[in-house]
Amino acid sequence: MEGLEALIPVINKLQDVFSKAGITNLEAINLPQIIVVGAQSAGKSSVLESLVGRDFLPRGQGLVTRLPLVLQLIHWDDDSKNRYGELLKNIPGSEDVDEFGLFLHDEKKLYTNFDDVRKEINDVTDRLMGTNKGIGSQPINLRIFSESVVNLTLVDLPGLTKNPVGDQPRDIEDQITKLITTYIKNPNSLILAVTPANVDMATSEALKLAKAVDPEGKRTLAVITKLDLMDKGTDAREVLSGSVIPVKLGIIGVVNRSQQDINTNKTIEHALKDEKTFLLKNYSELAHKHGTVYLSRTLNNLLMSHIRERLPDLKEQISRLTQAHKKRMEDLGQPVIDKEAHLIRLITEFVKAYSSTVDGTNVEVDSNKLKGGAMISVDIFQNIFQQHLYDVQALNGLELKNIVLTLRAAAIEVSYINTKHPDFRDEMETLLEERSAARAEKNQENSSIDHTQRNAAKKIAGQMQQFGNTRTTPMGSPTHGKNGRNNLGVTSRSVFGLGDGIEREANFLSEIEEFDPGNIPPRELEDVELMKTLVTKYFAIVQKTIFDIVPKAIVHSLIETTKDDLSQILLAKLYAPGVADKFEILNEAKHITEQRNNTIAMLEALQQASKIISEVRDLSANRSLS
Repeated sequence: MEGLEALIPVINKLQDVFSKAGITNLEAINLPQIIVVGAQSAGKSSVLESLVGRDFLPRGQGLVTRLPLVLQLIHWDDDSKNRYGELLKNIPGSEDVDEFGLFLHDEKKLYTNFDDVRKEINDVTDRLMGTNKGIGSQPINLRIFSESVVNLTLVDLPGLTKNPVGDQPRDIEDQITKLITTYIKNPNSLILAVTPANVDMATSEALKLAKAVDPEGKRTLAVITKLDLMDKGTDAREVLSGSVIPVKLGIIGVVNRSQQDINTNKTIEHALKDEKTFLLKNYSELAHKHGTVYLSRTLNNLLMSHIRERLPDLKEQISRLTQAHKKRMEDLGQPVIDKEAHLIRLITEFVKAYSSTVDGTNVEVDSNKLKGGAMISVDIFQNIFQQHLYDVQALNGLELKNIVLTLRAAAIEVSYINTKHPDFRDEMETLLEERSAARAEKNQENSSIDHTQRNAAKKIAGQMQQFGNTRTTPMGSPTHGKNGRNNLGVTSRSVFGLGDGIEREANFLSEIEEFDPGNIPPRELEDVELMKTLVTKYFAIVQKTIFDIVPKAIVHSLIETTKDDLSQILLAKLYAPGVADKFEILNEAKHITEQRNNTIAMLEALQQASKIISEVRDLSANRSLS
């Protein structure tokens, strides 16, 4: 097959591919095809049968066509025999026939009797839609091979009706209108609007629907039927001349077989001869541009030219849809076959993602805010923890009375004080030196006494240093032996030279009861200030130590341990006794499975369609053959 004639088989293949895949969503793929639209009893069936040359469509009262019929007419010549040879070679009897029908849903059965074709259409319709005269969108695909037809593809739709009859749905008109609109709003479709000549063109339902989606009539061709049934004294010249119906693709008048012709088995061949005679007699000046034969050639040329124009856009659409469905498949993922292996893989991926997030190596981390380990380090440790830690002050809540009485009791020595810390030791010696110098400057005559006191303070510091080196219990307190003595051989009160015994305890209790803040000796006040300074300094050292040790302990004991043990813990939980439904969570939702299956079918169909289009010769060469 040469030139544009090769394009219609391309669309036929695409229709077959998408139909076999169960894809009825016409909005997903806009195929160039001719859509036949008309009201009931407008003569659609007669037009189609005249194009085929055979009676093959269901007939009867009311709504007969209830499903879309995708009709592929294939001129049976050497080229088509080669093209369909592989399909037909395994069908018995296909070698000896020149005219037959073949349904897409059963490609192993050849129909040479067209009454059987009609019966199969009825049977499939009833099987899919029941017998209540409702309509559906699942198309029936039928190929008719004949030497008397031209290559043509048409989609016949249910006839428009106003009032439901019998057990038809009450909204049957809306259902049919919606179905027809779905097909004809496809910008790549051509609309064959069938209207009888004996009705007012302004009320034609077919033309109304066509105008709604194609207001300028660029995609619409009007077929005026029943020219022979117009009232006496009237004719269709005004309509056939194009002054009444605003369409750009043309207006073609035809003469149908009457119901009496059908009842008397008048052949289509005989009917075509009568049609020609009628046109020459009544419309002699227009006869060459009307009639079924002219309609057939016109539709063939229109469809070929239209496919040539729309094929580049169709190719781009198929490529775009292919990429979109590949992305959709990535989002849906593959179905879970081995649930146990899949669950273990999910746990491994989760642990890996957790660890990388904590370590800051996760590439999917939002760069606009802190996540994982960075958040723990900066937000929690450096900001929140540090702020609360340093909000605690050493002397908060301590009154002068508390400090004085604590000094008088030397209870502070039971705590572990790291007096060997360089910050503490240097600070303490500096304070003692400053205090001694201040006293010496203030009272030269008491320098010897002050020297003695300074030595005593150094002695205290030395004893505190020695005390600070004692072995501590897990709670940080120095170990004590019998009679309250620690491992240095001194009692808890002897370090500061405060004495020991029951009498000293009684004196201390008496001091608590009789404490007078206004009656504290100046020297004791200086001791209080010294102790406050030393405690504050030491408290700061403790704060620094805690700020350093606590995050380390948390990271080591919690975060790193979690990273190391998380996988084993999750797997242990998974396989714990009694966890019988551990894989139930992996049961996929039904709608996800359906989406994946539909996506796979669509993707496979698109890939086949892309291959089919890629086999078409260079489009620029095709244009030169128009």
